Amino acid sequence: MWRLLGTVILFAILLLFIGFNLNNRCDVSFWFVELKQVPVYLTVFSAFMLGLLCSIPLAFSLGRKRKAKAAIPAPSPEGKKKKDKKKGGETGDTGDGSYGID
Repeated sequence: MWRLLGTVILFAILLLFIGFNLNNRCDVSFWFVELKQVPVYLTVFSAFMLGLLCSIPLAFSLGRKRKAKAAIPAPSPEGKKKKDKKKGGETGDTGDGSYGID
């Protein structure tokens, strides 16, 4: 429900922005080409879409890192306790993560 309400509010803001900027136009200049009298809302949305396209490789690389990290099994706490007992003597680790500090 909240997602639908947020979408409706977002579209209302977009429509207001477009409505107020229908007559506002600007020139967009690339290196060798100049586009004249381009509506402002098109330039804003184009910049937003280019930003989204630039973020796609970052999103995929973060997803791969998370999958690779999830594939490596975490060491079990029981294995750590067994190793501490084999060493013999006090290690200062109580095994519950408190390190003997109260």
